Amino acid sequence: LGDTYRELKKYEESIMYYDRVLDFDPVNVFALRGIGDSYRGILHHKRAIPYWLRYLERNKDDIYVMVRLAESFNKTGDFDKAEDFYVRALNVNPEDKYALLGLGSLYYKIEEDDNAFKYFEKLLSLDDSYVAVHTMVGNIFRRRKDYKSASAYYEKAISFEPDNSF
Repeated sequence: LGDTYRELKKYEESIMYYDRVLDFDPVNVFALRGIGDSYRGILHHKRAIPYWLRYLERNKDDIYVMVRLAESFNKTGDFDKAEDFYVRALNVNPEDKYALLGLGSLYYKIEEDDNAFKYFEKLLSLDDSYVAVHTMVGNIFRRRKDYKSASAYYEKAISFEPDNSF
């Protein structure tokens, strides 16, 4: 029932059912992942983290959960752990778009522009349609006062979304 309520976005109810499962089976990977996703759904990132960590003890290469953990660490301000889990995900799959976007965005947020650019460029080489990434790379060039390069990235973003206000 936890999965059903989670899919209906009734996260409080899903948490209740996942908790019941974990009372009987504290290492149930379906409940650990589901309760983590449910807490994420109600923006309780700090509460999601320990469940996903327990889940990864049993499923070490689950990129989905690694990226979720990284996002939660990022949201809670633990940038070092966020970086660690994005990198771990990329070690499993160097072309994971969510990990590339997440790590690039993390570096962009903390103004490590060279690192951000590296991951954004990799992502754009896989899928050139990320308007937000074109915009952020344009902003990186603008911060560097390279307005010609910034303009090229902004124009690319606008080519995908002509009404983009960014």
